[in-house]
Amino acid sequence: LTKIRVKKLKKGMNVGDQLPMKESFGNIGKYVEKKLAQTYQHNNGKGVDLPIENIEVKTRKEEGKSYQSIATMTVDEIISTPYENSVIHDKFQRQYRVKYKDETSIVTEERIYDFSDPFIQGKIKEAYEAGREKITDGNRADWIYGTSYGCFEETKKNSNSYTFRVSSGAMKKIEEMSKDNFNKFFDFDN
Repeated sequence: LTKIRVKKLKKGMNVGDQLPMKESFGNIGKYVEKKLAQTYQHNNGKGVDLPIENIEVKTRKEEGKSYQSIATMTVDEIISTPYENSVIHDKFQRQYRVKYKDETSIVTEERIYDFSDPFIQGKIKEAYEAGREKITDGNRADWIYGTSYGCFEETKKNSNSYTFRVSSGAMKKIEEMSKDNFNKFFDFDN
């Protein structure tokens, strides 16, 4: 059975779209997800945001420098879950990434990135497993370094959980790797 992979969301955001607000506490991400939910089945739970397309949705200010959150897991989940079975793995396969200018709130890029390449997955797995080992060994620091490709940060709302995060620089490298590999096998309309 062959799985069809969506290359573009026809009813997604468009470059040049004006977002109706300035970014504040994740409201842009919520807005984009709400817009997509008008057309696509949307998941608010632990899995990927668009389960039928198997795509996670992420928004980002072009000028953003902070670490990017991938997903949150409890300490018990992290300890008992190898990377391949984790929500981090699921959310780090294919992402619909919407970028926008902070000053103007205008969309500057919307693209599906395929991060399923074994090299990319190896980098994320290595970071996850390095952080997981520290958590398993009893480390409960606010910030637990995995590798330069990812770390765990304590979730402020619940000190029994951590968010897996990727630095802005590492994400740019991953996006470039994805474009290089993805373009070898698929045509893009843009």
